[in-house]
Amino acid sequence: MRTVNSPFDKIEKLRDSVIQHGPSSDRIYLMKLKANDYPDIIPDLVRLAEEHHYGKIFAKVPARVADGFLHEGFDREAVVPGFYAGDDDAVFLGRYLKPARREVSPEQREQMEGIVALAREKRDAAGDGTPASPFTLRRLETTDAAALTRLYGSVFESYPFPIFEQEYIVHTMEEDSIAYYGAFTTDGRLVAASSAEMDKISRNAEMT
Repeated sequence: MRTVNSPFDKIEKLRDSVIQHGPSSDRIYLMKLKANDYPDIIPDLVRLAEEHHYGKIFAKVPARVADGFLHEGFDREAVVPGFYAGDDDAVFLGRYLKPARREVSPEQREQMEGIVALAREKRDAAGDGTPASPFTLRRLETTDAAALTRLYGSVFESYPFPIFEQEYIVHTMEEDSIAYYGAFTTDGRLVAASSAEMDKISRNAEMT
């Protein structure tokens, strides 16, 4: 079971925008771009990545500014329509400073294809009906933090944030930035979990 993960990635400000970066993910993630930082933040991101020898810069930005990133060597990787409160799409962009970060090994591709195949198999097997569940589903509370960290430790070999520490889980619950939900067996064991990291201003959530 994984109980320690160090060093963790940092979440901090670059200009007025929010970024995540660190050796655990070997990247910079531009999480929230402030309008007044564009386009000057782009060379700042590149400089920071070069300083730390990161392999990738990953950016989530409104569609209205995406062209500026594309002109600076970023690639468009995905688009989420209406992500920003329904007013603008989110464009996910990547710039690779290490060519190897572009590559997916045969083993990784096989694993990903296996996961997709399994999901489709379970979807098709479910049919039109929804079978009765033997589990109880509910939103998790601070008293569930120990069980949740144990579950995460049994699933993840590493993670860029301290999800194996009860204090971190409790903090995110108390500030109401992440909502956690769990599935419990009849004897009260937590066997599955999901979380939603909420951006209440832009009216979206990142599901895990």
